[in-house]
Amino acid sequence: MCSYIENVEMNKKPISLYIHFPWCEVKCPYCDFNSYVLKHKKIDVDDYIDRLLLELDERKKYYPQKDIQSVFFGGGTPSLMSASQISKVLERVTELFNPIDSFEVTIEMNPESVTDKLVKKLKSTLVNRISMGVQSFNDEHLKVLGRIHNSDKALKSLDIICESFDNVNIDVMYGLPNQSTKAAMKDLETALQFPVKHFSWYQLTLEPQTAFYKNIPKGIPKEDLIIDIETVGRQLIKNYAFNHYEISAYAKNKKECLHNLNYWQFGDYMGIGAGAHSKYSKGNAQFRSWNHKKPETYMDHDFRGWEPIENHELSFEYFLNRMRLKSPISKKEFEQATNLDHSQIVTKMSLLKQKGLMNDVAAGWEMTKLGHNFYNDVVCSFIKEDKK
Repeated sequence: MCSYIENVEMNKKPISLYIHFPWCEVKCPYCDFNSYVLKHKKIDVDDYIDRLLLELDERKKYYPQKDIQSVFFGGGTPSLMSASQISKVLERVTELFNPIDSFEVTIEMNPESVTDKLVKKLKSTLVNRISMGVQSFNDEHLKVLGRIHNSDKALKSLDIICESFDNVNIDVMYGLPNQSTKAAMKDLETALQFPVKHFSWYQLTLEPQTAFYKNIPKGIPKEDLIIDIETVGRQLIKNYAFNHYEISAYAKNKKECLHNLNYWQFGDYMGIGAGAHSKYSKGNAQFRSWNHKKPETYMDHDFRGWEPIENHELSFEYFLNRMRLKSPISKKEFEQATNLDHSQIVTKMSLLKQKGLMNDVAAGWEMTKLGHNFYNDVVCSFIKEDKK
């Protein structure tokens, strides 16, 4: 897979836009996203959308790009918005930016919010990609995960979505409490029976600030079982002609997620909504900003300003993103994305090669299989010693 960054100046490459909807029907015990229970919502959704549009207008001033490659409605559960509310946001986006030919507009959905009426209305908007958070097709595992849908609802929702949309992603988790390899493969096989072009398969992790972190559920699989699940599962996904292009993402027919690729390639992006992050480039400098997390605070306070990404942070930030991809990294790509000379990381790369974590390739480097298994260690090696 070729990197789209090469031979393109960062501040001329099309941007991506992330739009955060912070409410869900329930808060899942494993979720560390910036989300809140819908019944406690104190803000009218139309008022929230007006705030999103105000922020969109404000942040556009910092992006000289005219082109936009993707929009991603995330959350929370953004499908709790109406199709007309989503369309209102997209209309303003296309007034400010020029969508490229492969313009990708994704909305995350959960099975419980899927109806035939909503999906058909979404089809009439600019939305052309659905990301469905199923997590499991096993009712017992769904209960443990705190999900409010069951397997039957997940299957029916996917039928509805796949009937209207060609570009669909399914999220499935593994490493669930008391999950065997056989049960994990059953989830995969069920998901892969649908005509989806993208598949996200990732391990349950116990993140700080989650209910699972404070009260660890019984039966979390041991490391040897996790390795067995991953080995068997990756081969199964490959058998269905999916390309493993990112740590936890698989695509067929060149349907990699354009929005996420822009993150992993360290491109410029705008994030609007409670807790959303943004990054932009100007000359040889790069800047970032992040919003107030609580929706009420986001609504009532000024939008936060920008902070420069210091040179000693750039290598780490770049590789934190770029090394999620399976494709080789060229020296030219590194230099264009960070405005740093690749000579600054030669020593570090040599040490990683000695440990069997990186290899030299034509005009650049690539992570070894061992390196991918120790992704966190490889990335953290780029944190400056005096900044640890």
